[in-house]
Amino acid sequence: MKNAISPTRNENFSEWYQQVISHSELAENSPANVDKRDMNGGEKKWYHIKRGVPVRVEVGIKELEQNVVSYSCRNDSKNLMKADIGAFVKDLPRILQTLQKNMLESARANLSNNTHAVTTLNDFKQAFNEKNKLNAFVLAPFVEDEKVEKTIGELGVTVRCIPLDQPKTCATCLFTGQTTKTWALYAKSY
Repeated sequence: MKNAISPTRNENFSEWYQQVISHSELAENSPANVDKRDMNGGEKKWYHIKRGVPVRVEVGIKELEQNVVSYSCRNDSKNLMKADIGAFVKDLPRILQTLQKNMLESARANLSNNTHAVTTLNDFKQAFNEKNKLNAFVLAPFVEDEKVEKTIGELGVTVRCIPLDQPKTCATCLFTGQTTKTWALYAKSY
């Protein structure tokens, strides 16, 4: 299928882009955010990768001529795939569900494989001083106190969350010396 788009990209970019979207019928079939900015493709791609766009779709002259879309998923942004426009629109919910499932499994494995429970301040500091542990998480006793925030800030560490699944033991907060049943997940600041 070859569609003549007039005006050309160089003649009137905004009008040309509207014609591309109209011919592809993609925007009408999904809650898409169309990036109409006239800029380098690499810059656009990186802009959307940084924002965590789950599926990035490209529709241009080549795609229109073939009646396809090019797309990449957030978890494998270097792999540009092609699909028939109609098949892609129909398959998008499955693509998104698979992407969510795979990313959640990966995040859970990363958290599990890189989390270490500590109960001493020395072990806490050591966990974050190791150069090869930039993605380390530390599970340690926690008390909500300004002293905790100040000390971990000086160490370049932040509290990421207080897990719902708490250890069943009381412990001593590493920074205040207070007894607590609450544990927090810490990680390096960035």
